[in-house]
Amino acid sequence: MASTTTKKQRIGIWIIIVLLSLGTIVGFGAMILQPQNQQDQTARINEAQKSYQEAVKKFLSEKYSKQLADYKQKEVKPFDAEEVTEVTTRDLAEGNGEEVNPQQGVALYYLGWTADGNVFDGSLDQTGNLKNPLQPLVAQKGSVIEGMTEGLKGMKQGGAREVTIPAAKAYGDKEQKGIPANSPLKFIVIAISEPTEQEVPVPAALKQLQHAAGQQ
Repeated sequence: MASTTTKKQRIGIWIIIVLLSLGTIVGFGAMILQPQNQQDQTARINEAQKSYQEAVKKFLSEKYSKQLADYKQKEVKPFDAEEVTEVTTRDLAEGNGEEVNPQQGVALYYLGWTADGNVFDGSLDQTGNLKNPLQPLVAQKGSVIEGMTEGLKGMKQGGAREVTIPAAKAYGDKEQKGIPANSPLKFIVIAISEPTEQEVPVPAALKQLQHAAGQQ
């Protein structure tokens, strides 16, 4: 039980560091550390957080840009819309992390396309790189289409999956940008894994933050 709690705390701190604003994390650090020289300590946390953000951004871009671009080239193709009657999945890579929880939220890089093979949205820019590695799609019940929540069940962090969704569990008879009404859709989704300490070392100032948060 203790090890599970520690991991949850560590993942929570990583999400805070990467996804929230700089001001929030600096203020949080100043609050829980209460340094004697608060200005110097805040500047140190500020610099450490910037450095870690850049390291995580580089790591995620290098790890996932090519993977998603390769999937786009090999897997994105036209499909028979009439054959799509239910949500189906096909795992492209199993992943070796924890099983995701699509009810609570899954951080994803993704591509979505229609039956004619047109990619209407996704995480890649026109050069084949991630648009913004630090701003993935956070998919959870109520924030994405019904078929996506269903299609993410059973995925593991680091895994990649093709999800096919009938129109009734996508946008139904409502036309969207790049998506005609009554369109079944296909997606490739990658459930992002948190970088390990070996992959992206956490600066000492942020480790202090992790430790202090664990004491709260």
